[in-house]
Parts: sequence; structure tokens; C-alpha cells
Amino acid sequence: MNLAARGFGGAQQQAPAGRLVTVLRPSDTRNLIVCFNGYSLRAHARPDLPFETALAAYNWLHVFNANLVWAAEENTTWYLQHEETVISRLLKLIEERGISSVKFVGSSGGGYASIRAGLLLDKCLAERGLSTSIFSFAINPQTGFRPELIEQAREAVFRAGWPPRLLGSDPILLPDVYHKAHMHKLPDIRQIIPIYKPKNFAAILMYDSLNPIEQVFSGDILSAEWVLGFPQPLGLPHGVGCTRFWTEFLWEKFDRVAPFGKMSSDTLPEELRLLA
Repeated sequence: MNLAARGFGGAQQQAPAGRLVTVLRPSDTRNLIVCFNGYSLRAHARPDLPFETALAAYNWLHVFNANLVWAAEENTTWYLQHEETVISRLLKLIEERGISSVKFVGSSGGGYASIRAGLLLDKCLAERGLSTSIFSFAINPQTGFRPELIEQAREAVFRAGWPPRLLGSDPILLPDVYHKAHMHKLPDIRQIIPIYKPKNFAAILMYDSLNPIEQVFSGDILSAEWVLGFPQPLGLPHGVGCTRFWTEFLWEKFDRVAPFGKMSSDTLPEELRLLA
């Protein structure tokens, strides 16, 4: 599948390769949850999986009455290096299992991936005549990488009197080599907004409204009609803020939007396998 040919970019440059792993916990339902690991989230270590993959938010997600997919990448590319593979695997799963509703979730770089993958998947499904509903829950995502957006974030940090070192360390930013290699894909979410109107997609954007970095990144896409913003006035560094959203604010909204329901502990499926 060539996403560039579908209107999301053109020629490609080379960048250092890294591995992708996708893990499936199957279910006899038509629901699907896809969780993208962030840069340093190590919530449920699995040393038996490639590069000691962690399954982000495992202890929260495994109780939902849904097929579960975790995605993790070896290098920090915000999944740009692997997005065609991710979308192809999800399309195959959706068609094989008759999935009718999908929820993406992630924080930081995983939040960015959850929005972008939701848009791309919606486009591919619409082209196949499928009306699967898609909701992306994104926590404190970095929504773009263009120089002027990064400069806006630097200026916002300076005006707020926050330590300048935070931008680039908390949050980590997409390495320049990957940004340049994937510019043909229009990697900034804002670049996609004017050229594609999703059919069955909405993004639930949860961000710290008192963190100047999150204000800039989230503010860059809040004008899109398919984005629902849910700011929280936390004033916390990026990583700490992401953790607060995971533990205190995410799940009430996650449960209410297209509810999947939860399973009792004695009926939880145990099977985990690599999704290819």
C-alpha cells in the first residue's frame, strides 16, 4: 500500500532503519483498541518480545472487551518510518474480524501517531467503502515538526519563564534525520487538515493548558473540525503531565465515547501474539 500515492506525499529520502513490533490480544468482538507506545513508556515490560518491548497502559487496557493491538518501534520516528506497515496490518485485521469501531490511544509521540494513524486509516477504509468509526485519544502530543512551530514553542517557553532545556528533553523531539526523511509524507498534522476531510473519524485531544509547550503543539490543530479539545490546567512538565492524564483523566472519556465495556477477571483472554 502506497500512502504517498493516496495523497500524503511523494519521493522519499533514506533514514536509519529500526524495527517495529505489533502485538495482538484477540477477542471475539467487533471492537478494536490500538495503543502506540510513547518514547520512554515502559509500563509492562515483555523481555520475550523484540527489543524488550513494553506494552503501554497494559494494566488499564487488557480489561476492555475488545481486540487489543500495541505498537512499539525501536527508533524514535513517531511511527513515520512504519506507518504503511501499521495501516496495512490494521486494515487486514479489521477486514478479517469485521471490526466496526476503533479507538487509538497514546501520549507524546504515541499521541501524535494515534491522530495520524486514525486519519490515514479512515481514508483507506472510506476508499474500501467501509464505515468503521474511529476515535483517537491523544495525550500531550507533539503535532508537528516544522521549524516555525518549534520556534513558537521556544518563544512560549521563554515567555512563560520555563527552563529552555525542556524543549527537546521533556518532551523529546523527532530527530531531524527522520523529519527530513519523511517530509514528503506531510508529517505535521496541520498540513493534512486542509487537504483531507475525514468521514468517520474524531480526535480527542487532551493536553496541559498551563504547559507552554503543550499549548503550542495542541493549539496548532485545535481549529480542525474533527478535533475535540480537553485542556487540563496542570502546569506540569511533559512526562509528569502525561502520567497524570493516563492515571486521572483519560479513562472516564475513553469509556464514554463509543463504550466497549469491560470483562470480568475470570473471562480475560490470555493470548498475546505478534501481529504481522
